[in-house]
Amino acid sequence: QQVPVPITATLAALLAELKGDRPDDAPLLLKSDGSHWLEINKSEHWNLFRAVAERAGFVDEGPFARL
Repeated sequence: QQVPVPITATLAALLAELKGDRPDDAPLLLKSDGSHWLEINKSEHWNLFRAVAERAGFVDEGPFARL
């Protein structure tokens, strides 16, 4: 679900610059390979979270063990 949130004029200008000539409904934040987040792997954000948790020394006891 998408929910609008207020932003500053400065942030709006920066986002407009980052958008460039892409369509209004195109993803704004892209990965380094040019694809958008969750385009291929619907749980790829979990892989990033897991890597950070492992580096912090948390034991993997399931996805909700540390929440």
